[in-house]
Amino acid sequence: MGLKLVSFLLLPFLRRVSSFPSFSHPQGSAASIVSSWDAGLSAGDLRPLIEKTLEKTSPAAGDGDLSIFLKSSDHWSGLWQARIQHFEKMSWTGLKVNPYYEIADKAIVSHVFISVLGFSGWLSASGFMTPSTSVFDPVINLQFNSFFVSFGDNNLPRAEPSPSSLIDKMITKIGQLAFIPSFALFPVDYANLKTGMVAFRFTPFDSLIVAKRLPEGSKPSK
Repeated sequence: MGLKLVSFLLLPFLRRVSSFPSFSHPQGSAASIVSSWDAGLSAGDLRPLIEKTLEKTSPAAGDGDLSIFLKSSDHWSGLWQARIQHFEKMSWTGLKVNPYYEIADKAIVSHVFISVLGFSGWLSASGFMTPSTSVFDPVINLQFNSFFVSFGDNNLPRAEPSPSSLIDKMITKIGQLAFIPSFALFPVDYANLKTGMVAFRFTPFDSLIVAKRLPEGSKPSK
């Protein structure tokens, strides 16, 4: 149960208006990754493209995009939409999962819309994200401390839990008990500042997570 909860509440990505890098004119393999994402390819289908790119680049090469991303969480600010490989493998059950990560400074909120067997709603978690300081060990560390849900006809998830809600307090307590810090380390395989795309792994499931930064002003959607 703990693994499932951590997976559903995976990754926080409070929000601050910031300037976004240019997304225009991607080159080479970066262009292939962007066009494949825009065509709707799954994280599983994107994985070979990411791995091929890894063969050609080094995270420590000069001042490359991956090393820049990992120097500071400032480079991650914005709203990201993600595709998660291990959830895609469960699509035969009718499960629909649409994850978003909202990041500002070191603060991160994960909003995951889930629909399965007539149930639908948003599962959210908030906390902090800390990139590694070494480009030779590119990892992000996530620490969630608040958990909450948004049910019913909510098109948008709540931004934060209610301090007066007993349900929110109970869900947060369950989430904190289920959260496993050793599972909250995510190796970063790919990052491109121009295209606003990153890829990292949830190692317990050998699952690739591919995320694209959305234009400023975007909101999570079902």
